[in-house]
Amino acid sequence: MSGRALGAALAATACLGAPIRSVAAQTTGRVDLGVSAVEYEGFLASGAAFLNPAIHYDAPSLTLGAQGSLLLFESGSHILQGALAGAWATPRAGRWRGELSGSAGVNSYVTSDSGFPAYGHALGRVRVHYGAPLAGAWLGGATGRSFFGAAGATPVEVAVGAWAVRHRVAGGATATGTWLADTAYLDVVGSLRWVHTLFTASGSAGFRTWSDGGGSGVYGEASIEVPLWKRLALLLAGGRYPSDPVRGVVAASYVSAGVRVTAFGTTPDAQAAFDAYRRQLEFTTEASPTHPRLELGEEAVDGRSLRIVVPGAVSVEVAGDFTDWEPVPLSHRYGDTWEIRLPLRPGVHRLNVRVDGQRWVVPQGLRSEEDEYGGRVGILVVS
Repeated sequence: MSGRALGAALAATACLGAPIRSVAAQTTGRVDLGVSAVEYEGFLASGAAFLNPAIHYDAPSLTLGAQGSLLLFESGSHILQGALAGAWATPRAGRWRGELSGSAGVNSYVTSDSGFPAYGHALGRVRVHYGAPLAGAWLGGATGRSFFGAAGATPVEVAVGAWAVRHRVAGGATATGTWLADTAYLDVVGSLRWVHTLFTASGSAGFRTWSDGGGSGVYGEASIEVPLWKRLALLLAGGRYPSDPVRGVVAASYVSAGVRVTAFGTTPDAQAAFDAYRRQLEFTTEASPTHPRLELGEEAVDGRSLRIVVPGAVSVEVAGDFTDWEPVPLSHRYGDTWEIRLPLRPGVHRLNVRVDGQRWVVPQGLRSEEDEYGGRVGILVVS
């Protein structure tokens, strides 16, 4: 929304939770559009309109993304950006896991009377993660090539990070050292996301220090997303971000307002936003190490209670023939127990469970059989 480079964000492309009918993979397309007031470092403030299309493909342990951005200023100048990225996570070895990712992008800055050589980058990244369901840390590095017109240089980035989640609040902190030609600096950033039933609020704050040619100082950004309709959300954002010589980004301050239209794929909701942010903190798409267990309560006038027992969960959902295969959240009761009361009629029912927005699984205590889409579904017999 601010016209900043998209490669860094896409390198951490997150998986939105796939619906029950698409366990293996999910493709999501969206468009952000609106207006912004931007003041780039060394330039006068200007109004602009932005258009940001994006598409994501998410599958277990793999995520791919492509995103573009057009920022058109009132003077006739414009910024055109595009980026591709992908990430693959290795199987877990206890609490350890590896991640390989990469991104490539180009930024073109064109004024009303001239154009500047395009910036470009192609980077590969390696990370090692260590974590439990509610907290973790990682260490990683990236290198590749950065371009400015015909000139090029080899960047090196070394980063360490930590993250934690609690109910519907997630936060993380990173420290990243960057070296590019005769420029070097250290960025320390903290971020937080709070998911409310009516909106999702995000914020970050950081500072740049130990800088040689990269500038210094504090910066921060905040945004809010408010669902307006099933496939439409209001976006408000503002703040200041630093320059990124590796990806060709000029430091700027901005405020913007717009809408997000989800053209196809999973419709964004509050829980999906939380899951996506959590995966930006630590790339993970596999099910929790502890498999959920289902318990069926006694029959009552208003139905039966379904209880799911799973340690360390942040959210639990169920989907089945009795919900028209729409995900329904359970409420946290006590300890590791989550519960929902449903009008379950006697007979045979089919269902699956999702923990923390990860893949749909058959809970313990149910017989598993293959469904018509090649996945597995649990069989619940209610007498």
